[in-house]
Amino acid sequence: MDRILLGFTAAVLSGTLWPSLGGFQLTIVLLFAFIITLWFKLWPLAATIFGVLWFHWHASELWWYPHKWLQNSTEIQAKILALNDGSHGQVRLDIGFSDQRIGLFQSPQARVYWLEPPPELQVGQHWRLLISAKPNVSPLNQGADSAQRLAYSRYQVARGRVIGGELISPDTGWRQKAVQTLETQFSALGRGDLLLALSSGERRLLSPERWQSLRNSGTTHLIAISGLHLGVAMGACWLLFRWLMPMSWLNKGAFAYQSTVALAWVCASAYAWLSGFAIATQRAWLMLSLVFLLGLLMRHLTRWDRLLIALAGVLLLDPMAGLGASLWLSFGALATIFCWMERVPEQYRSGWRGLVTLQLSVGLITSVIALLCFDGLAPHGFWVNLILVPLFSLLIIPVCLLCLPWLLWGGPGTEQMASGLDAMLIPIEALINYSASLPAGWLSGTEQQTHLAIIVLASALVLVFRRDRVALVLVGICWCSLLPGLSRIPTWRFHMLDVGQGLSVVIQQQNRALVYDTGASFPFGYSYQAAVLQPFLRHRGISHLDYLVVSHGDNDHAGGAAALLRHYPEALLISDLAVSPAEHEHQRHCRPGTIQWQALTIEILAPKVPDSSNDGSCVIRINDGHYRLLLPGDIETDGEVRLLRQDLSAQFLLAPHHGSRTSSRLSFLQKVDALHVFISNGYRHRFGMPHAEALQRYRELGLAVWRSDLQGQVSVSIYPNDYQIHSLRDDLQAYWYNGIPPFGDRPKSE
Repeated sequence: MDRILLGFTAAVLSGTLWPSLGGFQLTIVLLFAFIITLWFKLWPLAATIFGVLWFHWHASELWWYPHKWLQNSTEIQAKILALNDGSHGQVRLDIGFSDQRIGLFQSPQARVYWLEPPPELQVGQHWRLLISAKPNVSPLNQGADSAQRLAYSRYQVARGRVIGGELISPDTGWRQKAVQTLETQFSALGRGDLLLALSSGERRLLSPERWQSLRNSGTTHLIAISGLHLGVAMGACWLLFRWLMPMSWLNKGAFAYQSTVALAWVCASAYAWLSGFAIATQRAWLMLSLVFLLGLLMRHLTRWDRLLIALAGVLLLDPMAGLGASLWLSFGALATIFCWMERVPEQYRSGWRGLVTLQLSVGLITSVIALLCFDGLAPHGFWVNLILVPLFSLLIIPVCLLCLPWLLWGGPGTEQMASGLDAMLIPIEALINYSASLPAGWLSGTEQQTHLAIIVLASALVLVFRRDRVALVLVGICWCSLLPGLSRIPTWRFHMLDVGQGLSVVIQQQNRALVYDTGASFPFGYSYQAAVLQPFLRHRGISHLDYLVVSHGDNDHAGGAAALLRHYPEALLISDLAVSPAEHEHQRHCRPGTIQWQALTIEILAPKVPDSSNDGSCVIRINDGHYRLLLPGDIETDGEVRLLRQDLSAQFLLAPHHGSRTSSRLSFLQKVDALHVFISNGYRHRFGMPHAEALQRYRELGLAVWRSDLQGQVSVSIYPNDYQIHSLRDDLQAYWYNGIPPFGDRPKSE
């Protein structure tokens, strides 16, 4: 039985590493192989093949869904799952398609924006919406989590905008009415946002500052309804019902145990329902339900058997669970607890020593998993969770659950009860804020540290289960994987980041960098500087920003400049713009000249006089004496003509003005005589860049074209006598979920 379950789970989880999804022919071959293995009763192999088929079916449904169902403007019936107020009258909606299915159990979802929606719009309602959608293609960069992977883990198949809508059913459902009742009780309290999140899973009231404090203290998991909360809910209710059982007619032998467990499970399920049954909550509830069922049947199974059955059950109902971090964190924590129970000596498993060793063990493993999933960790989370996890398990969550029915009923004294719960969280909030204010609140992992974390985790897993020569060989192989990274170090690198319809280029020499433009920032708070550029610099181990070049004042180029300079006040700003002059004094205007920067020469080519138009972009060339990179910003035809009198030769060219129709003249391209052109543009953006005419000129001259919308971040490593070019979608993170789904004209069969 174990081999069958292990084969199925390993096959489904392997889908997170597939480079692509096979076509219909692969499905036929696998189905035939599955039938053959069943015929010959090769059960473990049959389970493995079934796992591959199961994941492939669901992943293919997600992959092809936009192409099949969301062409141009599409009318759908949808349930409003979540809504968040944006800027300029725009609201962000998460919607579920009411009349569609992915596989057998999951409904497809989408994230859309609605400009000035009707005032009656509420969560839980059913609408008939006319949407303009496109596949869920998101920027892909090192140091930032793959938004496409996260979207697929939530069964989000598209994003877009709402053109119009008609209300089908105004009823928001019992759950939303309960949430509104709790929000009325908590909204005026100082810690009402935390209480609402704990009691109903509704996190809309949490401010960005609160999220930052929770992340830096490593306590976000305490307010997200997960296995911890459902387990505590079920355990607390079981103790309550067991205490009440002697007074009940249900107190009859073995039936008493079964009835108390069943009632506790019902209460935990109600809590999960009230929390909205988010994807992560669904997985935790399913795992808890399987464990409850096995316990109810009184099957004599080991703890590892139950864990494996629960994992297989979760993956059977939700094959995409492996794409999210919650599955790995939950099962990683449980597996660590089981190993602690079996491997740690008895004297270290009792009293305060047991609490400390258990928390440290779970904290270490989950920190490694967090580093792999989120490219960072909160070091203060070790000691903070050592205090708060027992408090939440034994006090905060049980008390909130006991008060929840009365608060929902709205009986006498509810205001005083809510105030008491708020007062109970005062020391919790103080501890979280204090730990978040300490230095090194959040440490982003570099590329080398992430690689090392994988090796440490793999070595630990091997040594936990085996301690023989085979284990030593496997550990040695893990550590030998570090050697290729030490063999050849480039002289310098440059990276075109994927910042949508904008621009940001990083030139790197070891741990120092020059940044050319920062991408856009938006009124609703999102900034590519914060979401992409800074995480990338930390991931690459860049600790010093020597130069920031802001080509011109357009938001898609300069939107994050002021914020970046606040983080790197020592950087020299090269620009004609006055970017936060009160905060930054080191500035050089963009006038022709040269700057020697270690092994590279920064050649400023234009403009000769200040110009606020696109043609006034700061044009620079990076030169190491052999290889050259030309960065022309957003110059168009006039700016290109003014440059023709200079030496523009470069092997690498950043496409002027994102490859627009009014740029990339043939004479300019011939003057540069590049081998590669790099285009920074947004996927299916309304501006329609790069233009077909510009692409045609690139092809006529034989240039290799690299595009951020199709290939994500593109990185070039320069060596003394050669260079290498890699893109994230094609090379470094070439997984199926990071690809570009078919949309529009049906592509040729794979």
